[in-house]
Amino acid sequence: MKGRLYILIGPSGAGKSSIMRAMVEKHSQFQKVVKKTTREMRIDDDDVTHIADADLRGNSQYVAYLTNGGVTYLIDLVEVRARLSKGISQIVIVNNPMTIKILEKMLDKDDVRVIFIHREISRDDMRAIFANRGMSDGQSMLEIEKRMNIRTVLYHQLASGVLRVDHVLINSSIQDCVAQFEMIHTSTILEDSSNRPLLNIVVAGTGAGKDKLLRLFESIPDGGRFIIPKYLTRERKGDDGCETRHVEQIPGRCLVYKFFGNQYGVDFALIKSVLENCGLGFITISSIPTARALKRLVKSWGMRVRIVYLHQGSPDLNFYSEEDARLRREHSQQLFQLYQYELIQEPGLSVILAENDDILCAYAQRMCMEAPDFQ
Repeated sequence: MKGRLYILIGPSGAGKSSIMRAMVEKHSQFQKVVKKTTREMRIDDDDVTHIADADLRGNSQYVAYLTNGGVTYLIDLVEVRARLSKGISQIVIVNNPMTIKILEKMLDKDDVRVIFIHREISRDDMRAIFANRGMSDGQSMLEIEKRMNIRTVLYHQLASGVLRVDHVLINSSIQDCVAQFEMIHTSTILEDSSNRPLLNIVVAGTGAGKDKLLRLFESIPDGGRFIIPKYLTRERKGDDGCETRHVEQIPGRCLVYKFFGNQYGVDFALIKSVLENCGLGFITISSIPTARALKRLVKSWGMRVRIVYLHQGSPDLNFYSEEDARLRREHSQQLFQLYQYELIQEPGLSVILAENDDILCAYAQRMCMEAPDFQ
């Protein structure tokens, strides 16, 4: 059995190196790809070796890339190929989307998996990281701003599709990430890329940004016709949109679930009609078991379907009472746990990281472009 190359990409401080070390220490079939670099070595370096300069004229061995500041990194392609052929899986950290595309081009695409590592991180967190590396406050201030700017660019590349990844790991702890990594390694997760109708089931807790995402869909010409409404028994609120239909009783033909004392109904016939007429549909669900049941049904129709997990680290719950906010926060945490230990194995799973409104907008526009008649 051939090995697999896992490429980790993510912002500074996300935990890429820690996850790589933990996987290599726990599993003997994993090895680090040790890169060569022109930058000075740090005390915590264990996946790079220093070279004074890189002359790549006539090169047929290394994939090379530059980072902000002119530092060169070299990945030994000959060594990577040799290990893969022996069944050895490898992990490499690369923070350059085009370098990732080159690695995928030079290797068999089925042998490569790209994993984006996400972690909520502040400037104070970054300051602590640089302090551990022996930097003074004066030295670290410029470096922190540079890294935070790079972080913003990286998330925009992820949202816009410049950076294509196979998986997203949300780093709440290294132990959890290792468990998710193990599940990814033992499963083959590939998304069907045919032009059959596609249903996106957006799973999110309260305040994660699903309402804003729906309003963004509606802001795109004809985008509102892709939104599939649910039946709902509570009274209509002023901010409810076309995603809800308020009734006294859920029709019997619907899949029903409860959310904070209210009943929601998912109308199968309506979903099928939207997909047949538009080729693309979006529905929001706050219950993972319901989302998975709906996915099985839509697949049985011969249509495409994917679950989209919408993650926001600090959801806005200021509009709720203290007790209600606590319950909704607990529900969001339960969704997150289910994402980590169940949804991560779903074929075609997509993750939206709602870092800010610009990135959420880019995700919405990118998803609407999947409509068959999008011009």
